[in-house]
Amino acid sequence: MGIGNMVFPLYVRKLPENMKFTITEIKPVDPAEGGNWYKYASTAATPFTLDTTTSAGKIGDFYLACNSTFQSGPGPSYEIRFRIDGTSPTNVSSSRTGFLTLSTTSWGTFQRPDNGLVSFVFDGSASHVLSFPTPTLTYLDDVNIVVEWLPKENALGLTVTSDKTFTKQLAEYAIGGIFKAHEKAASWAIGKVW
Repeated sequence: MGIGNMVFPLYVRKLPENMKFTITEIKPVDPAEGGNWYKYASTAATPFTLDTTTSAGKIGDFYLACNSTFQSGPGPSYEIRFRIDGTSPTNVSSSRTGFLTLSTTSWGTFQRPDNGLVSFVFDGSASHVLSFPTPTLTYLDDVNIVVEWLPKENALGLTVTSDKTFTKQLAEYAIGGIFKAHEKAASWAIGKVW
């Protein structure tokens, strides 16, 4: 293996009551430019439903690395598809889908990428992106998915943050149904009416 290794620890940190989060597909993707890349996902076999009470909501660890010392340029990524099922506080049962892409900025010849990237789409929303710096260690900061019921929109909202201390606070940033942005979180993807 070449210089550098990026590991994304991925979690669902908040999910409304009476709802479940299921991973339906995990797919490694090589860059269009090709190259010699390493990809490994330490997860359960898909599909699987998270038990946030026993596993702290951990989806898994996603490893991205180059297999050659002289490898550079765009690297590999992971596409993760999911479904949220359940009954809303308004007593309506439904199912909604979305996906995340875990990737990085470009790899240098003798260095890891400067940033980890998480892009996500939920229930037909526009794409949202979270970019966060590469730490000194192999593991990136935890990637935390937060799902919250938005009563004024009568819909679910989903965001991603790389700082778990903000996970609880993110769900409390709602003011009149509009979520404030935070520097360590991406914007909210708001689904269709439930």
